[in-house]
Amino acid sequence: GAAGGAAARTVSAAADGTDRLIVGAAVEARCSGCVDWLPATILAAHPPKGPPKSTAARHLATVLGHRYDVKFRDDPEGSGMAKGHEEFLVPRLRVRLPGQEDPGEELPEGALVEARYKGRVVALPAQITSVFLDRKHYSILYEDGDEEHGVPRESVFALCVDRQANPDTTSSATSAPGRPAGRP
Repeated sequence: GAAGGAAARTVSAAADGTDRLIVGAAVEARCSGCVDWLPATILAAHPPKGPPKSTAARHLATVLGHRYDVKFRDDPEGSGMAKGHEEFLVPRLRVRLPGQEDPGEELPEGALVEARYKGRVVALPAQITSVFLDRKHYSILYEDGDEEHGVPRESVFALCVDRQANPDTTSSATSAPGRPAGRP
């Protein structure tokens, strides 16, 4: 849906909680290589560096370009992490405030995400530009201006949102099977 996408495209730093991610804030973070959210504290905040490479990526860089140094507070059983483990320059998508959650399996057009470009291991800041009819594949615009189509959901990591702000992602797609919604 275009209506849902328009709302998602206007996400601001205040709406996604970035303005509340300050030094000393209690957060949850995913360490590199982890899928679980673990309690942490922000040690330092790093705003985006320099202007984005393309005009289309300007808003994306404003929201997703933030990075954080974090210290994990606990050593959850089975995590394999040393107590007090610190990680530096953790991407915004891997830091969330208590009370925030993943928006779910189906992501709307306009959602801010990290995606694995061409299936590579490293996920890069991006935005969903269209959703395929199967609701499991996406067209992606990366922060550097590159585009990719047919990216599977398992290669896309969403920006967590406040529980009450979690958008309804049940809008119907209107294009032919296997084609991005909104494209002929």
